[in-house]
Amino acid sequence: MTPIQQLMLGVGASEKTYVDEVFSNYLWNGTGSARSIDNGINLSESGGMTWIKKRNSTDRNVITDTGRGKTKQLFTERVDPQQTDSNYITAFNTNGFSLGTDNRINKSGDTYTSQTFRKAEGFFDVVEYSGNSSNRTIAHSLASIPGMILIKELTDSSKWIVYHRSIGAANILSLNENSSSTSGATNFNSTDPTSTHFSLGGSSHVNHSSQTYVAYLFAGGESNASEARSVDFDGTGDSLVTGNNANLAMGTGDYTIEGWFKLDSSSLTGQGCGLYMNSSTSAGLATDYQNNPYCYYYPTEGLNFRGIGSTNFHPGEGQWFHIAHVRNNGVVYCFLNGTLLKKSTSNDTNNHAGQNFAIGGYYSTSYLMNGKVSNFRIVKGTALYTSSFRPSTTPLTSISGTSLLCCNDSSITGATTGTVTSNGDPTASTDSPFDDPAGFKFGGKENIIKCNSYVGDGTNSDVDVYLGWEPQWVMVKSTGSSDDWIVFDSMRGIGTGSNEAYLYANGNGAEYTAADRIELTSTGFKVLSAANWSAINTDGTNYSYMAIRRQDGYVTKPIEVGTHAFTLVAGNNGYPSFPTNVGSYAGFPVDFALMRQPGTSQAAYTGARLVGPHYLTTNSDGYENGTADGNWKFDKSNGWCSGYSSSYQSWIWRRHAGMDVVCYDGNGVAGREIWHSMSQTPEMIWVKKRRSGTGGANWLVYHKGLNGGTNPEQYYIMLNGASANVDDATIWNDTAPTKTHFTLGTNSNVNQNGDKYIAILFASVPGISSVGYFDGSDSSHTIVTGFQPRWALFKNTTGFAQWVMADTIRGWTNGSQDWGLYLSHANAHSTSNIGHPVSNGLYLDGDNGEISKANQKHIYYTHA
Repeated sequence: MTPIQQLMLGVGASEKTYVDEVFSNYLWNGTGSARSIDNGINLSESGGMTWIKKRNSTDRNVITDTGRGKTKQLFTERVDPQQTDSNYITAFNTNGFSLGTDNRINKSGDTYTSQTFRKAEGFFDVVEYSGNSSNRTIAHSLASIPGMILIKELTDSSKWIVYHRSIGAANILSLNENSSSTSGATNFNSTDPTSTHFSLGGSSHVNHSSQTYVAYLFAGGESNASEARSVDFDGTGDSLVTGNNANLAMGTGDYTIEGWFKLDSSSLTGQGCGLYMNSSTSAGLATDYQNNPYCYYYPTEGLNFRGIGSTNFHPGEGQWFHIAHVRNNGVVYCFLNGTLLKKSTSNDTNNHAGQNFAIGGYYSTSYLMNGKVSNFRIVKGTALYTSSFRPSTTPLTSISGTSLLCCNDSSITGATTGTVTSNGDPTASTDSPFDDPAGFKFGGKENIIKCNSYVGDGTNSDVDVYLGWEPQWVMVKSTGSSDDWIVFDSMRGIGTGSNEAYLYANGNGAEYTAADRIELTSTGFKVLSAANWSAINTDGTNYSYMAIRRQDGYVTKPIEVGTHAFTLVAGNNGYPSFPTNVGSYAGFPVDFALMRQPGTSQAAYTGARLVGPHYLTTNSDGYENGTADGNWKFDKSNGWCSGYSSSYQSWIWRRHAGMDVVCYDGNGVAGREIWHSMSQTPEMIWVKKRRSGTGGANWLVYHKGLNGGTNPEQYYIMLNGASANVDDATIWNDTAPTKTHFTLGTNSNVNQNGDKYIAILFASVPGISSVGYFDGSDSSHTIVTGFQPRWALFKNTTGFAQWVMADTIRGWTNGSQDWGLYLSHANAHSTSNIGHPVSNGLYLDGDNGEISKANQKHIYYTHA
């Protein structure tokens, strides 16, 4: 790690734990010979478990852990006791594990996947114990509340028993069966686990005298904080009311009204469904009888806010949603899970002078909510949010101006600030939108695992599952029907608009790729209605899931070497055609890449893990290929693509703090804010429409150096053209990107309603990459980047000029031909006077109009 990176991380940076240190989703091809799998996980010193499954043919799911030892195997689809065989895992290493020659894990020509879980507080633990047939507790070292526990008897045949927070300790699932959840109080003694122990009853499946057991514990449990509570409204006359209170009169000033809601049923009483508060004419978030601010939900309209209108969002059942209604200087904002859905285009001048509020339902028998409300807060005089934000992961507190904070107590009418009284018979509930805060300890204060549930919607609509981050591994099980345990992961492929690869945890079948089942989003995953698959999306059925976070700018170990985040390589006709392993480095999975033949006239093709077997070209406004390309694949841990010879070259990136990839659907709303996960502000963004029913679409680029660095968010420049930058408010909505999101206007190239887009984001990382701009000169000069580049991209922004690439693999060095190559044009590379890399940056000769021209502005992006 460079000194600059260490300073950026701050004191104690070496003590931070990152997702890539505790979890690996790794793929390999069998060789039939003993070998090592270098996945970066220290199993020999820290301990853990690995789960291996053959992908291309029928075979068992094999689990081995460091506690039982390398020669002991369990099979998730079987009730068999543990097996002893020395030919599976032969060693647990400081950077992974070693394989023997057994066909289940290393047969020549077969393909395999593995998930490796390292023991770590807030993530995973392994516990072995002996049964005694009596109620008892077992200590663990997770140091946080488990969200899921798997238990298997080792010495006799017995089914796998599963605790999951979404069904509670009085019920169980079985990992080796497709059955729905069943009552099973004698397994976990009807007692939820704590951060130090889990409870057992006398069931022979988990606690038979003289038998031995192993328990695998996963974090992601529910918070047990005293303020992590909710109030349950049953839709039959329940509400909470405030009565007259001058503190609740908003007047004409700023305010913030926020909280969490969860619908247990979307069936409506009367014309609408009250989420939080209501009036005599509409049910909703926050209103009173004298024209105060309101938000209501009608199924035909979605959420509707005073001063905004409908947002077309229809909340599904069985999930917690954070919602915020804000007025700032007369502008009204609507946020869902921290994402700005809409804001008013004209000022709200209403004098909100009324004082009576209701929560959960109107005062009569109409407009009633069947669901729960948690941590409902009204802040008078302050607009807390005016752009997208990350909702609190802990209960809200009473800050300055708080007029009301309720639905956060063990009693129905308990309130931190203000008072409420009860109508009907609402009940206090421990159901909470908050996860145990002890699990937020990765990369700083972030979580990397989520155990929760959602309710399917069948063919009616997609179900968006909010996690707060994009996952890399998801396991789903229906708790209300007899369906299989389904395992998805982004290494094998979760494509946006392409078929997923999935496996069964309770079955030994080969990998399936039958249909497009789910999509990943920047904040979770989307279960698709088009799949119409009972295993993940039957209307009204409950589904439990466990999800593990991908490597992103918040929880990934900082990149120390440029080749570990970006590489450039010629093809080799094999698979992967473009490997990322360099020397002793095991390589990295490819998240985004360019590929073309430099020596002939050809477009530069782009590929991304998120879109799978579909590509675009950088010099064209065309859409991605409609038919999946069988050679265009990413299911390797150390490279990508198949069958391309040495005449082809690829430029390859992984996602981290300096690069991200985001897929999104356009909505046509000005000010649309799109989440990213870089943890810093992107300095260059490429956006391309992937699919549409109409016309073509250009690649549009934001760069912090547009217009010479002055208000660059007001400009765009085309990647598939040579023109200068253009002032256009409809592209980025004249809004600069932030460390959490970027903003779009209404232009169809970036935000046509219903169309599908991809965005690739880049930023500077000290010692690794640099995004910058400079004034051109006819004299030679040096651009300081702080490292010696291997690749650079240049564009003249004020004159007509192509996007020019230079790289060291094709001869970009002092005293040689520079071989410039265009991204915006299909011409073969040709000798160009680009200058050359130096130890601390870019030496430019100053006599090339595309690279550096006097009195003109230039931008660049370069990588070590």
